[in-house]
Amino acid sequence: MTDNTRAFRKRISSTGKLYLAGETLDFISHDISIQGLSITVTPGHYLQSIADFESAFAENPLVELFIKDLSLTGVAEILWLRTEQNDIVMGLEFKEIMYNADRLWRRRRFYRRPTKFYGQLHANAQNYEFKGENLSSDGMMVVISGQHPELNVGTALTVNADIITGQAMATLCWFKFDDINNQTILGLRYISSC
Repeated sequence: MTDNTRAFRKRISSTGKLYLAGETLDFISHDISIQGLSITVTPGHYLQSIADFESAFAENPLVELFIKDLSLTGVAEILWLRTEQNDIVMGLEFKEIMYNADRLWRRRRFYRRPTKFYGQLHANAQNYEFKGENLSSDGMMVVISGQHPELNVGTALTVNADIITGQAMATLCWFKFDDINNQTILGLRYISSC
């Protein structure tokens, strides 16, 4: 017999920060469980309406968050999004969460999850096989063999990888050539997913 009940939820009113679609937003939590939490988000400069949030959610449902009173930080997935009395409310499921200090919130290196994965990039009518090194909710770091002067910062790329359903569009944010190993390391930021 299976148990279909929800995980125990504890009511908690804590402030926090949420990083979604390139914008850091304030939130107030309502309740928390071992699996996730529900929050009311304060609209920001770019994400102001429920339509803005739905668009960001459709492109990438992952967010980075920090819950101040509990000193929890990590990555969560948006499960649902709705308006309640003109407030934007969302339910989040924890993907990676850990106890941390305030000072680690939004440090890029912290949010990069070391993960090995493989895929293919397409840009400038060429395909490039890559090995992925790490992921964040904003993008990924990948390695391709050889030197590629045709790839420049700002180049738009199509990404196919075993960890992505379908395709994603990304832009090249930075690159570095490793002449010892004859490979190029690329920093990619997601534009959208298909």
